[in-house]
Amino acid sequence: MRNLRSWVYLISFLAISASVLGAQTSTIEGMVKVEQQPLSSASVSAYCLDRQETKTVGQWATMTGADGSFTLRSLPYGTYIVRIRFEGSTIYQAKLVLNSQTGQQLKVDLKKK
Repeated sequence: MRNLRSWVYLISFLAISASVLGAQTSTIEGMVKVEQQPLSSASVSAYCLDRQETKTVGQWATMTGADGSFTLRSLPYGTYIVRIRFEGSTIYQAKLVLNSQTGQQLKVDLKKK
């Protein structure tokens, strides 16, 4: 009985390891500008949605650099809401689908209000 339990644990461990190692991931990278000028220190968040696209099941975040660029890596394939915030306000939001290792490019050039 003890030997059987060891085999069950081993098979479970291998199955979980295979699913984690085999997970397909992608990248969202881009540039944020305001009237063609780089916007630094903006918050960029990607919210992974469930299959019904009704609730968030994961979140990744980063900040734009001095040149307005950002990169979000190791995002599992799926549908995302990407939200860019600056000084406490949402200034951009879009829905993206990640389904390839090449990822998505996002170039945002906003107008001043």
